[in-house]
Amino acid sequence: MDRDKKRHSVGSKAVRDIIEKYKPIVGLHGHIHESGGIDKIGDTKVGNPGSYYTDGMLNAIFLVLEREVKGKGIIVKKEYKVKAMEIIRG
Repeated sequence: MDRDKKRHSVGSKAVRDIIEKYKPIVGLHGHIHESGGIDKIGDTKVGNPGSYYTDGMLNAIFLVLEREVKGKGIIVKKEYKVKAMEIIRG
């Protein structure tokens, strides 16, 4: 956040470019420890648990995917979507 409390992305531009190009269902990241949060890039839900090692706080992402199967026989299409995604703090 800046002085005006506006959020700014500080992550890798290359990772963002890959997400925008390939449009995965979900992106799980964790390099920037103090910047935990959940957001979206296009239709991709992205999350960083943001653990605080100096305080002994280990966080995690709780993720639930939902699968829908369309079609019958050998022609089956499986689609997935994020049903739930949240940070678990502990």
